[in-house]
Amino acid sequence: MWKGRCLLLGAVLAFAVLSAAGILSQEVSADSHVLEVQLDEWTVGFDELELAAGRTQFQVVNNGRMPHNFVIEWTNADGERLALETPVLQPGEEYRLIVSLAPGTYQALCTISGHADLGMSAPIVVQ
Repeated sequence: MWKGRCLLLGAVLAFAVLSAAGILSQEVSADSHVLEVQLDEWTVGFDELELAAGRTQFQVVNNGRMPHNFVIEWTNADGERLALETPVLQPGEEYRLIVSLAPGTYQALCTISGHADLGMSAPIVVQ
């Protein structure tokens, strides 16, 4: 019982921190960048992506024949690895991931076992 409450509290706190930091958002504003990400075997749809800082909407589509997800990872100032991700998408499924990215270097990848090693990984540079 305590374990479940601790997990729920941890999820709520993580959401609150990400929301307060402006990293996770459900709103799409007029000044958002909208990018379609086409997942396929073995690519995240780009080799490197350069973006302006601010709000970006990733419209993620799994065009592959197997399940994939889309994860954006980075390391914060305290050295902690953080990530925002879509759920695992079955072939043909889509998901909208809305983020507000500060200047820095991020890594986009599929975290399903072995997929990043096969090429489903690319840097995102935000300026």
